[in-house]
Amino acid sequence: MLHANKLLRQFGIFWLVFLAFQLLFSMDGIRNGLAGMHASLFTGVAKRTVAKVEWWKTTVGPENGEIIFNFYSKAQAAQLAAAKRQSGGSGSVQATNYELGVDPKYHVYTALAFLIALFLATPLQWKRRLALAAIAAVLFYLFTFLRMTVKLKYEISQQHIGLYENDPNAFMSLSKVNNLLGALGLIFIVVIFIWAFLVFTKKNIGQMKVELS
Repeated sequence: MLHANKLLRQFGIFWLVFLAFQLLFSMDGIRNGLAGMHASLFTGVAKRTVAKVEWWKTTVGPENGEIIFNFYSKAQAAQLAAAKRQSGGSGSVQATNYELGVDPKYHVYTALAFLIALFLATPLQWKRRLALAAIAAVLFYLFTFLRMTVKLKYEISQQHIGLYENDPNAFMSLSKVNNLLGALGLIFIVVIFIWAFLVFTKKNIGQMKVELS
């Protein structure tokens, strides 16, 4: 028989961990440090998946920890260089710079805090909780990288700079996929699915029944 007090204890652990991580992520030093780390991660993914773009600078907003991508079109730079050579000019050319801001709190921190809280509140042995939380974090970041790739391609296509241009129907489809993957509700559904997929195995269910009885 499951004990209500033990269930309430796990529920309390969930909220304690979730709120603690939310507090940590709101502190300027930690927030900006994490933003810098995620800026490097997202830029690395972008260079491999959004290959037609030259990512020349990624900065972190000092006030809100927003990740700001600055980029330009390689094709546009090549066209400008060719035009300059034809006119007899020499030296470097600078393509138009474009800027895109990404809020990591919306895209990463809140859902990650929720995910970690779910696993740490799951009534399993602590070693097991931590191991599953680590695996879940990897799966969560793979999903996040997919979302960021779609978002970047969508946002860049909106600039109409000759990159990832789509016909109206294809652009509408890309827009719908971007909106779907970027919806906060779907992000939390994916988080809960990852938790349930890793937790509800025969072995874990047996252990949870013992922990809660």
